[in-house]
Parts: sequence; C-alpha cells; structure tokens
Amino acid sequence: MKIAYVFDRVYPFSKGGVERRTWEMARRHAQKGHQVTIISMKQWEGDSVMDMDGVRVVGVCPEVQVYVKGRRSVGAAIYFGLCVLFPLLRERYDVVNASIFPYFSCISAKMASVVWRSKLVFSCWELWGSYWGEYVGRIGAIGKMVERFTVKLPDWIVVETEDTRRGLKVWGFDPSRVTLVPSGVDNEAVQSVPSAGEDDAADVIYVGRLTSYKGVRTLVEAVGVLKGRGKSVKASIVGDGPQREELQRLAEELGVGERVKFYGRVEDGKRVVALMKAAKMFVYPAAPLGGWALTPLEANAAGLPVITTRAGPVLGSTDVVQDGRNGLLLDKLTPEAMATKIAVLVDDEGLRERLSKQALEFAREYDWDSQTGKVEAIYSGLTAGTETLKSCGLSH
Repeated sequence: MKIAYVFDRVYPFSKGGVERRTWEMARRHAQKGHQVTIISMKQWEGDSVMDMDGVRVVGVCPEVQVYVKGRRSVGAAIYFGLCVLFPLLRERYDVVNASIFPYFSCISAKMASVVWRSKLVFSCWELWGSYWGEYVGRIGAIGKMVERFTVKLPDWIVVETEDTRRGLKVWGFDPSRVTLVPSGVDNEAVQSVPSAGEDDAADVIYVGRLTSYKGVRTLVEAVGVLKGRGKSVKASIVGDGPQREELQRLAEELGVGERVKFYGRVEDGKRVVALMKAAKMFVYPAAPLGGWALTPLEANAAGLPVITTRAGPVLGSTDVVQDGRNGLLLDKLTPEAMATKIAVLVDDEGLRERLSKQALEFAREYDWDSQTGKVEAIYSGLTAGTETLKSCGLSH
C-alpha cells in the first residue's frame, strides 16, 4: 500500500505524542514493505524530501511557530492546511491518515481523497467541544464548529480512548467506522536502558511540554506543600516551553529551588528513559485531554507508577492510568491532593513496588508492534472494502 501521514510536525524534530506515534507506526509499515510518506512542515535543513529509515518525509512549507503564548496558532493551522493541499493532489495514495487536530489539513486531505478516490482516515486524539471557549475565549465558538464539521469527513476514525469513541457517536459519526487503537511503547527498548546515576536520582519526575494546561505548576506547588509538612522530596522536570521561567521562579519563591531540577529539553530519548528510571514515580499533573498520553505509558514501561488526575478538561476518565493498578488518580488537581499522593508512594515502599510491577505488565499490553498491526489491518480492510473490516471485527 501507499500510505501518507499528515501532521504539521514530525519526529524527531518535534517529540510530542502525535509525532512519536506517527513515526513509530510509519517506520513499522515501511519495514513490512509499504510505501510510506510523512507530510509535514519542513523542520530540518537541506532538501525538502528525505528518507528516514525507509520512510519518505516531505516538508511542504517552511516551519512556523505553531504555539503562540502557549496556545495553538490558528494562523499556523490554516497555513499548513493550505500548503499541504497541492502536494496531496499531485500524488495518489491508497490511504491518507491525517491527525484531526489542527483540522484545516484534514479538509485538504478530504479534497485530495475525493479527487483520487483514496481512503481517508483521521486519528482523533480528543474532542474539545465546549472546552474551546475556555481555551481561546469567544472565538472558541468557531473552533467548535470547525471541529464538528471535520469529524464528519473521513471514511474511518482511529481513537485512543472509549470516551472519544462515545463522543463521536454523540456527535453523529457512525460508531461502526471507529476503531480504538491507543498509542504504544517500545518495551524492549525501554528495558535496555540503564538508570541514570545518583546525581539524577529523584522521588518524582515529569516529562513533557511546559505549558499552562499541562498543570506542571501544581507539581512545583506540591513540592512546596510537602516541604511545609516536613518532607524533603526531589522532583525532576524534563522538557521546555513558555512556562519554564515562571516555574523556575515559583520554585525559588516557595523555597524549593534546590529540590526541583529543571533539565530543559532533552534530545536523547535514552537519556529521558534513564532519568525516569532514576525516579520513584511519574507525575502527569493534568489528565490528557483525550484520556491517553504517551509519556505515562513510557513511564510504566520504565517501572514507574503514575500519578495523574481522574478527569481532564475535555472528556471524562483517564484510560492510560487505572487507579490502584498502574498508578494513583487524584479526584481534584490541587497541590495538597498531589502532595498527599506523592507522600503515599514515597513512604509506602510495598505499595510502590506492587504498582511498579503492575505498571510493567500494563505497558506490555501496548507494544508498538501490536498497535501498528491493528492500524495496518484497518488500512488493508478499507482498500479491500469496509465489509472486510467488519468481518475482521475492526469496526468497533
């Protein structure tokens, strides 16, 4: 099959969850003999087209800032949506998989699929709905309309959580054309990485972008709360973003500057895993918007239980962390509540060891090879006819 993935950023030049998922699946498709292309902004020097591990990567336009003041730029989304249209029209693919966010590239992908009569699949990470108003204010109404329109365009939708699937059904999308395939983890690769040294040891670690909606401020404040309770807890924060300087100032103001270590952006993935393994637990302060996220799963693969919130700002439950199985859930995101959960895992070594063992088992259920195989079966079924999908049980 000829397969194209469409997203405005590409791994390893950007290391978000969507980029990582796209890359992990694309290179595995290529290893099985498929012709795979990733279409993105050009984030690298040199030619606009390059080969990475058998995957053709095409940069259709110069990179622009996709985040402005910590929020996704509407202008950048429109810009990429326009730039991706003609490259998609110039070449026929059997299947085009577009990330549903940031929407406008999905509209271009739909136009190209109609012209070429190719199959269109959207990867849907979350449904924002009324959260648009909280995210951008009054113009959120426009975002809400664009989202509702976009979800009706593809032949098939792949989701990561049951909440997202239920939301699509409520919005009128045929549930028989939705398949649940969460992102995965390379368990073998994670297990092969040794722990970082004693200098990097920490009680708790966070890995991710430092933006307001990630809730990292709550983690810093929780370390301050624990200090007030007479507990000295060390935290490692790996990642960068517009909130970094603010968080560093906050740590100093709370008197925990020496207890919160900011690593900034770490390019080496093995180094990130090593830092995880040097910690006792992983904290993901705000529940992922769609209920699933890669870094908590990678933390589980490293043997870390995860602390996160029970509900995110968009949809109900958190699927990637099951309370008492591979981590602990907070009913409400407050520094005091988070401090209490951290203290429980720091003090109760038996509980921490049990959750660690179960976390490893949980991660093994979501290996990238098996997850990629499920998506490949969707593509094969679509090119053969949707009845093939249904007969294989992939339409639910």
